[in-house]
Amino acid sequence: MAVNPTSHLQLLKNNNLWPSKNEENWKYFDFKKFETSLGSKEFKPNSSEVIFSSDLSYEIKLSSNKIIIAENLKRLIEFQFVESPQYINLDSKLDFRMTRLNLESKSLKIEIQNQKDLNFKISYEAYDDNLNLFIILDIRNSDVSLLEQDLVGEGCSFTNHLQIKLENSNLEHIALFATRHEHQLALKEQVKIYNAEICVGNNSNYNNTTLIVKNRFIRIQQSVALESENATGYLNAFNISDGPNFSELRTEVLHLKPKTESRQLFKTIAADSSQSVFNGRIFVNALAQKTVASQLCQGILLHPKAEINAKPELEIYADDVKAAHGAAIGQLGQDQVFYLISRGIKPEAAYKMLSKAFAGEVLSSIRQKSFREVCQNIIDLSSEAVFAKLAEDINMLGHQR
Repeated sequence: MAVNPTSHLQLLKNNNLWPSKNEENWKYFDFKKFETSLGSKEFKPNSSEVIFSSDLSYEIKLSSNKIIIAENLKRLIEFQFVESPQYINLDSKLDFRMTRLNLESKSLKIEIQNQKDLNFKISYEAYDDNLNLFIILDIRNSDVSLLEQDLVGEGCSFTNHLQIKLENSNLEHIALFATRHEHQLALKEQVKIYNAEICVGNNSNYNNTTLIVKNRFIRIQQSVALESENATGYLNAFNISDGPNFSELRTEVLHLKPKTESRQLFKTIAADSSQSVFNGRIFVNALAQKTVASQLCQGILLHPKAEINAKPELEIYADDVKAAHGAAIGQLGQDQVFYLISRGIKPEAAYKMLSKAFAGEVLSSIRQKSFREVCQNIIDLSSEAVFAKLAEDINMLGHQR
C-alpha cells in the first residue's frame, strides 16, 4: 500500500511550527501567497553524499542529493557532518520555525583557521526538489571573503540556516538571492526561507551585503551578535521586486559589550503589485557603553499597487550610546527621468542609471572587485524588464506633452 508523502506545509502545521499573523514578527507575512507557492511539495531531508572535484575553483556546491567540495578548497578547510541539535542556539531570538525541520538532521560544519585572503563560494542548486540545509562556519585567525549564491530553480523550495562564528577574523559575506534571468516566467512555486546567525568575537569584523532580486517569495532573517569589545558588524542590502512577488528582510544587531559598532542600510525598489518588508532592530544591553549604531531604510515605489513596509527599532539600556535610525519611502521623480531624457539619454538608460545610483551605496561596501561586479551585473540584468515598462510610459507621456 502506497504511503502518501507528507508535504512541507503539513509537517510545519503538524509539528506546531506554523506561526500566526497575530504575532508581531509575522504581521506582514503573506501566508496565503506562501501556502499557494509552497503547495503540496513533499519534504525530503538531504543526503550526506560528498564528492571532491578538481574542476571547481574554491567552491562548495550543495544540491538536493550531493555536496561537492573543490579539491583545492578541501586542502584549506576542515569539514565534517555533525548532529545538528547540539549546535542550535536555543537563546536566539530569531524565529526559525519555518526552518526547524532542517535543523533536526545532520549539518555541515566547516572550519577555517589561519587563512589570509581566502575567497570562496557556496552555491545552492536545486531544480525539481526541496533543498533544506544547516551550515556551520567556524572561522578563526583568518581574513575571508565568502560569496553565497542561490541557484535554486522554479518549482523548488529552499530553506537554509547558516551559523557563523568569528574569532580574530574578518569576514566579507555577500549573499545573492537572485532569480536567474531565464526563469523569470516560471516562479509560481518558488519559496525561499533563509536564516543567518553570526557571532562576532574578539578582534573581529563582519561585513555583509545581501542582494534580493526578483524572488517570487522570500523571507530572510539575519542576527549579528557583537560579543566582544571593538567588534563591528555592517549589514547592507538591496532589493528589487516586481510582479506579485513578496520579499521580507528582518535584521537584528545585538550590542553585548562596550565599544562595539554597527551599521544597517537597506534599499528597496518595488514595482507592479510587489510587496517588500524591512524590519531592522538594534539592541544595546546595559554593559555595552560607548556603542555606535545606525540603521536606515530607503525605498522607491514604482507603481500605485506596490507596497513597502519599514519598521526600524531601537532597544537601548546603556547611557553612553550614539544611535540613529530612520526610514524614507517615496516615488522615483519623473523630473529626474525627464532631465536625463532631455539630454539625449534614452528612457531605459535613464532608469538604469537612476537605479544604479540608488544601489551604489550598498555595492560600494563590497571590497572584492570581482564580487562587486557580479552584484552589479545581476542588478543590471534583472532591472531591464522592470524599467522597460516604465520607459514606455515615460515615452508616451513625453509625446503627449
